[in-house]
Amino acid sequence: MPPPPPAQADDETEWDCDAIPLTVAEKLKQEAASPEHLFNHARKNPFCEWCRIARMTARYHRQRTADEKALLPLATCYGHRCKFDHIVLGELAKGAGREKTCLAVLNTFSGALRAFPQTSNTKDLCIRDIKSFVGAEAPKETEVVCSSDCAQELTSAAEWLGFHPAPGVPNDPMHNPVMERAVRTLKENTRVNHLRAGFHHELWPVSVLFSAVARTVTEPAPTHANESDETKALEAGKTRYEAANGGAAFEGIRQPLGSLVFYKPKEHTALPAFEPRAKPGLFAGWRIDDGCQFKGIHLVLDYEAVRTQQRGYAQPIQVHEKELIVPESLDFPLAKAKENQLRNMSGAAELPTIEALPFEPDAASTVPQRVQQRNAYITLDRIIQHGKTEGRKSSMKFNSN
Repeated sequence: MPPPPPAQADDETEWDCDAIPLTVAEKLKQEAASPEHLFNHARKNPFCEWCRIARMTARYHRQRTADEKALLPLATCYGHRCKFDHIVLGELAKGAGREKTCLAVLNTFSGALRAFPQTSNTKDLCIRDIKSFVGAEAPKETEVVCSSDCAQELTSAAEWLGFHPAPGVPNDPMHNPVMERAVRTLKENTRVNHLRAGFHHELWPVSVLFSAVARTVTEPAPTHANESDETKALEAGKTRYEAANGGAAFEGIRQPLGSLVFYKPKEHTALPAFEPRAKPGLFAGWRIDDGCQFKGIHLVLDYEAVRTQQRGYAQPIQVHEKELIVPESLDFPLAKAKENQLRNMSGAAELPTIEALPFEPDAASTVPQRVQQRNAYITLDRIIQHGKTEGRKSSMKFNSN
C-alpha cells in the first residue's frame, strides 16, 4: 500500500524569517548601514561606499589560467628575453666609488643574473650595461625583448639598442614578479656574503657583483612545462652559466667572498731581488665579459690598500688564475678583525699586517738604485755659522758694500 501524499502547505502559512540564517554578504550589508559602523568606520566594509573610496589600497591583478600560460611566448636562447630592474640605495648609502644604484639583469632562458653598480641610473649607463649583458652579437633569429618597469632610462635604452621594450604598469611591482623575486634573492645573498666577508658598507658594489655571478654559476637553469623538447634539452642538467654558454662549464676558482688569497701584482719587476712576488689580497669574484663569458680573470682586493683605506682600494684588481695562490685553509681577515673588535668592545677594528709570499723561484735580479738623500742644504745662515769649505769654490757671491 503506497504512503499517503504529503500535506500541501497552505498559502496562509506564516514562516519564521528570524530562523533563517543570514549570509555573510547580508550581514555586511546590514552592518554598513548600522549607526555603529557609520560612527567610526573602524573596519573596512565592502558594502560601505565611504570605505570603498577611502580604503582602496589593493590593486587588481588578473590571474592567468593554465591554458593561457601555455600560450605565453618563452625564450629560446640566451639574450632572447631579459628582465631589468634598478636597486636604488641613495646618497647616504653610496659605495666607495660613489655608486648609488645597481642595475640587475635576468635572462629568462638560462636564468643568468648579473648586477651592474652605477653612479646614477642614466640612459647612457643603462645602454652600456644592457649591451654588456646581451653581448656584442645579439640573437639574430629572434628579437630581444626587455621587460622592466616604466622607468624612462630603461625603456629608452632598450629602444636605442634596437630591442623591444615591454614596460609594466606604473607603480605596480606585481607586473614583473619574476624580476622582483630575483632582486629580493640577490639582496639576501649579498647581505649574507657581505657579512661573512667582514666588509664595511662602502664595499657593497663588490659584494653584489660576487653574489650575482655566484648564483649564476651554481644554481640550475630554470625549466618551464610549456617549453619545447629542444629548449628543454639545452637546459636540462646544466647550471645557469652553462645554459647561457651552450654547455661550457665554469672553470673559475670558487672561493668565498673576502677570503685571504695571494696574487702577483703588476709592479713585481720593480721589487727588490729577494722580495716576495705575491701580495696578500681578498678574493672578490670573477670578471664576466660581454655575453656572460668567463675568460679566466679573477678579481682581488689588495689587502694592504683595504687595511689602510688607500685611494681606490675598492677597485678590484684583475688577476689571471695562474697568478693567484689560494691557501688550503679559509681565512677571513676582515671578519676576524670585526669579531675581535666586538669581543674587546674597542672602537675600531685593527687589521694586522700580512707578509707576502714568494711567487717566482727565479726572481728578477735587477737591484734598484739607491736614492741618495741630501743631508743638509747650503744656506746663508750655515755659511755664516760654519764658514766656507776650504778648497771648494762657492757659487754664492757676497757684496761687502
